[in-house]
Amino acid sequence: MTRPTYVWISGWQFRSAVFAPLQQRLPEADHHSLCYAQESGSLAYWLETQRDRIPQHAHLIGWSLGGMLAVLLAEQRPDVCSVLALCASVRFAGPAPAMAPEQAEAFRQRYRQHPESARRRFLQWVSESMPAQALGDLMLEGDQSNSLDWLYQIDLANSWVTCPVRAVLAEDDALINPAMARIWMSIGAHATLLPGAHDLPWRHPERLLQWVPSDE
Repeated sequence: MTRPTYVWISGWQFRSAVFAPLQQRLPEADHHSLCYAQESGSLAYWLETQRDRIPQHAHLIGWSLGGMLAVLLAEQRPDVCSVLALCASVRFAGPAPAMAPEQAEAFRQRYRQHPESARRRFLQWVSESMPAQALGDLMLEGDQSNSLDWLYQIDLANSWVTCPVRAVLAEDDALINPAMARIWMSIGAHATLLPGAHDLPWRHPERLLQWVPSDE
């Protein structure tokens, strides 16, 4: 059996440690991570610089913004075997089922003006069941406003990816409307809806294992 290669891309404002519970359940694999912490360049520049860091014939696994970035990277790397997008949108802000534009823009302005207050609000969206301190330990420090802007720029509606793409969404996600599954399917992805919230990858990693691709 071939040893699979996974490239993990975390969500906005979070460390790659969010994937640790899932990675621990995949010991017979090679794990790599891509990071955009405190990235100051453009989205296009980040994609260009990270594209060449992806090993050949890898599976891309991204959570939230990371899932959207995984699709964009797969467009540029036709040798990518598959994309698994966890709790991710086709577009973050816009017509239903995306977040209402006024709500999304209010959060962006709040982060710029009162970053700590915005972080606390974001934590509530990510997980209502975990203590703020526990989540805070998984979060990045410093200004992440540049990559926050990427969330508002990305629209995968016209994406063209040749590899299989699966989106796994959570039924009680406060950030991603479960109806986003229909939008994922409209661009040719397979979509699955599971019990849980936006913190699904580390709160309930066992629910995701069957959807993680392998090279068997």
